[in-house]
Amino acid sequence: MSDIDRATRSPTSQVGKSLNRTLLKAMSEDPLFGPAAAWRSLREQSPVLWSRVMRSHVVVGYEAAKSVLQSHEFDVAHAAWQDLVTPGWRINGGMVTWAKSFIQAPHETHAAPRKGAQSVLSPRRDEFMRACSQRHARLRASQLPTAKSGFDLVTNFAQPMALGVLADVLELSISDTGRLLTWATDFMRSREIGRSASLQRRSGEAAEHIEALSREVYEHPLTRSGVTGRMLDEIHDGRTWTIEERVSLLLTLIIAGFRTVQESICAAFVLVETHPTQRAQVVDDPSSFTESAAIETLRIAPPVQLVARMARTDMEVSRVAIQSGASVLVSIVAANRDPEVWGQTAEEMVLTRRPEANLTFASGAHLCLGAGLAKHEITAAVQAVYQRWPDFGLAVKPWRDYGANFSEFTELLCTVTRRARAS
Repeated sequence: MSDIDRATRSPTSQVGKSLNRTLLKAMSEDPLFGPAAAWRSLREQSPVLWSRVMRSHVVVGYEAAKSVLQSHEFDVAHAAWQDLVTPGWRINGGMVTWAKSFIQAPHETHAAPRKGAQSVLSPRRDEFMRACSQRHARLRASQLPTAKSGFDLVTNFAQPMALGVLADVLELSISDTGRLLTWATDFMRSREIGRSASLQRRSGEAAEHIEALSREVYEHPLTRSGVTGRMLDEIHDGRTWTIEERVSLLLTLIIAGFRTVQESICAAFVLVETHPTQRAQVVDDPSSFTESAAIETLRIAPPVQLVARMARTDMEVSRVAIQSGASVLVSIVAANRDPEVWGQTAEEMVLTRRPEANLTFASGAHLCLGAGLAKHEITAAVQAVYQRWPDFGLAVKPWRDYGANFSEFTELLCTVTRRARAS
């Protein structure tokens, strides 16, 4: 019998820590983590299903997913599920503060730090963020190695570009970006189930280093006098925020601000390179890769696969009963390919598609604050590389590592030649 059964009622049992060691094997067998065809077959059964392996409802239809993400009747995360898939967040007190103060905060307590962060990523700074993205993209494109052996797009372009843009937008003083990249990589990889004990230890060390760096950045005179320092000082919700909580918010912005963008930049290049007709259009006119095109690549290949929620009351979603306290996982990648929204070409990448309200950045009270910045960065990255290097290409067949809720290109070998396009 399939692991996924159509749900008729919500079971009372919840996710348990005992699944930590067994879930990796289950993931490899569970169609939830398979290719798009598996998601399609699940969506054809029902928009909401029940997974015995995940011990959770799984939402795969667009309208059902949107209703869960926008409803205040669902808390942001099921605590036990977060214990299971994000062990790095519970290694020390600071990480717990980070999780509780922002990422996992209920709607009621999420508003204050979110309002503060919105001042940094406000639409009023949109032109500034676009200019930062274009400047860093051109710089990194001009520095791509031309050796016949190729180069890694992740470490030679996507990582430094995303971090450089973030530092400019947040007005941060980060002197050692190399160490931050290493720590962030170790920390994020530890979130996936089944990672080795050594990587878990490295994650603990990375968490402490990142937290210390965030505190150092917070206390730096340039940060304290800049837009981020003012944002952190202005946060209020009727009480005094501790330094730890302010550092936690800054830490969230640093990690979320470049790790997912790095992945999205890489995914955009892979999608363009694996669609010859659309690649030819981009090579001929790099400016044809617009922000709408960037949104389309995000729809097809969202970096975050699953978003966790917990029901606060008994309710129904798409006529499926969900009990209070039940775990609900929203499949972003499945909802983003629902033909009821995107028609018969839902599974295809169409760079000229009119941008629709896809769920890559979630929806509702926890809509990603950096959505606008991410679109600028992806657009600038693709335009800059193909503008300078029209013969840019993949050196090997790309491999995307799918985890429980995050996917990544750990390496993406590419090539260019010395035949740069004239400026």
